[in-house]
Amino acid sequence: MGLVAVAIGCMAAYVAAEYQSKLVRLEQVADRVHLGERLNRFVTAVVMESRGIYASPDSEKATQFAEGLMGFLDSIDGVLTEWAPLVDPGQQDEFEAVVARAAEFRAFRSETARLGREESPAAANAQGNTEENRANRRAFQAEIDGVVAREAEILA
Repeated sequence: MGLVAVAIGCMAAYVAAEYQSKLVRLEQVADRVHLGERLNRFVTAVVMESRGIYASPDSEKATQFAEGLMGFLDSIDGVLTEWAPLVDPGQQDEFEAVVARAAEFRAFRSETARLGREESPAAANAQGNTEENRANRRAFQAEIDGVVAREAEILA
């Protein structure tokens, strides 16, 4: 009887440990999905601030949008920094593609902000309000969505 009780106890401890391990993994996946969604939200916010620059009547008015844009770019960097140590090794290449695209996005949108502040909203519009830029942003968000979708599959 004592051996049966010990065996049951060991089995219960094993099941509890396995459950805890899976729970931690699912929490990590949920955290990564949440970070991806936040990243997408910040990309959209940068686009909206860019539109504010384009529509501004002068550089003085464009400055507030440029400052907001730069703040959201910093938020993007913050999310990527927070996300990096959580990336599953099997998705490292995909995540690195997102990081590389984020650097391109930052460089391009920083120039949009600079032009809006230092030259004119019209100059920023000519630089940023292009089909090439929209295609780049869509590709960036598609890469983010791809990483998030693969993570979400684990939760399903």
